[in-house]
Amino acid sequence: MLLCAAWQATDAIPLWKLVATTRRGAKVIKHYDRARTPYQRLLASPVCQETTRQTLEILYRSLNPLRLRRQIDQELERLWRLETVDPASELAARILAEERADAQLPVHSLGNSHI
Repeated sequence: MLLCAAWQATDAIPLWKLVATTRRGAKVIKHYDRARTPYQRLLASPVCQETTRQTLEILYRSLNPLRLRRQIDQELERLWRLETVDPASELAARILAEERADAQLPVHSLGNSHI
């Protein structure tokens, strides 16, 4: 989930792509293409088929950078909690119960399997 959100978030960032380097004596001069997102570069590519372009257009329009940032922050917070909490502690049980409540998953009692 975290990697997927991070990948989608980086699609919205325009980047310069190095297209050539030239040397003048000891000095190296780098030439860059104009800044474009990976999405824009893919659409400009002759390799991209029309069906792929349509699918990417739908995906791109559905992206919400703010929501993605919040998802990344939530997942990172969850990872940090797992790192710092002893799994056998009372705090770990509270965190697990809180996550289940957030996900609206039913909490099953181990002792009441006949219900």
